[in-house]
Amino acid sequence: SFTVLEGAFEFCGVQDDEPYVIHATPGDTVFIPAGAAHGYRAIEGDPARTVIVLTPGTEMERFFAEAGTRVEGDVPVVTTPDFPALLAIAAKHGIAFAPPPEA
Repeated sequence: SFTVLEGAFEFCGVQDDEPYVIHATPGDTVFIPAGAAHGYRAIEGDPARTVIVLTPGTEMERFFAEAGTRVEGDVPVVTTPDFPALLAIAAKHGIAFAPPPEA
């Protein structure tokens, strides 16, 4: 599940062969079942933060541990993602990224 702390997020996926898009703002929690193909992104141009709870964590937890940057204190580390490296780490953990929905 994702709980939005700051900013706004857009979650997308497919359920029962139908695409969906969910907009979430601070205080909203979005649940996505384990193994369900989905995507999410910060929207509206401002920085955004979410807490992600993985139950069970398994490979997804290992992916984030390897691909992410630990945040110490209240100051997040902002970097430009190295997408080829992220894709390689994801593949190592059996995770595939779906393209974003058509605008």
